[in-house]
Amino acid sequence: KMLRQSRLRQKDPDENVDKNNLAFLLCNDSNYASDEQRVRDILLFFFAGFDTTSHSIAFTFLELARNPKEQVKLRTALKDWAMQDQGPDLDLKSCPELTYATKEALRLNPPAPN
Repeated sequence: KMLRQSRLRQKDPDENVDKNNLAFLLCNDSNYASDEQRVRDILLFFFAGFDTTSHSIAFTFLELARNPKEQVKLRTALKDWAMQDQGPDLDLKSCPELTYATKEALRLNPPAPN
């Protein structure tokens, strides 16, 4: 159903189609012999991405629980960061302490073997 809807949107001249969208790329990839193969890949991308993301978040929380001082530092930095007047551009990626904590958790517990 998603593939059909994506193809219909692509044909609509009034529709603003994001050509970097995964559905667009898969719909227009001539290397697939059938939509069944496309659906298998979509499911693989979804579940593989979900699994690694949940792993990363869980181990980040575990490392913060193991290191209460770092947890307090991160919480304080996030509170201070959120209090800054950033308007509609509030973006977690711009909080360096969160980036440091995430990278350290990924270094200690990579979601995929090296």
